[in-house]
Amino acid sequence: MKLLFAARLCRPDLTVAITRLAAKVTCWNTSHDRALKRLMQYVEHHADMKLTGSLSTKDMQSASVVMSPDADLAGDMETARSTSGLWLEMRSQDGTRSWPLSWRSKRQGSTASSTCESEYISMATGAKAEGIPAQIIMEAALRRRVPLVCLEDNTQCIAAVKNGYSAALRSLPRTERIALSVAHELFTLDPDNELKYQVTAEHRGDVFTKRLPPPAFEAAIARLGLVRM
Repeated sequence: MKLLFAARLCRPDLTVAITRLAAKVTCWNTSHDRALKRLMQYVEHHADMKLTGSLSTKDMQSASVVMSPDADLAGDMETARSTSGLWLEMRSQDGTRSWPLSWRSKRQGSTASSTCESEYISMATGAKAEGIPAQIIMEAALRRRVPLVCLEDNTQCIAAVKNGYSAALRSLPRTERIALSVAHELFTLDPDNELKYQVTAEHRGDVFTKRLPPPAFEAAIARLGLVRM
């Protein structure tokens, strides 16, 4: 739990490993001992990492809240449920400067049957839990309308959200239909908010659905602003 404090404060790269291990406290076995050892070895090797960010006073009238939600498919091996990941930041209009606000990694409450389904569930829950509250706070602080921009790396998910419906997903239960409707209203019907496509190689939410460390992990955390001191 000491590591969890560090992960929430300034080490987003530790979030997935810690939250997955914390969920196994009541059913701990030898495989979790090995996972914990691997986590501590990673922390020792990356103890000099720090989280960085920058914004200018010139960005006060143009910066927007940018959220990068992501999800895997059946990433939890014991339940077949997906994991929702989210990276939230304030970003300058030209995209050259950003300031991290929040991040999260959480197992979804229902089993998604496709990547598209898990993606828009992550988008809707991330917006309600982190994106919209941050938008409200920034609007009060800056005394202006602050856009909420969502960067998504799944084109099928973007199409479903913009249409508010997908024939391939017409048999969804109530929970998933609500998530799709929430995302549709937030990023399609509200003119101040925007849904954009971003390639996976540049997506910052991808880190929060992967085991530690996935391939190209160093490059992925560098996109978050984590650098060695």
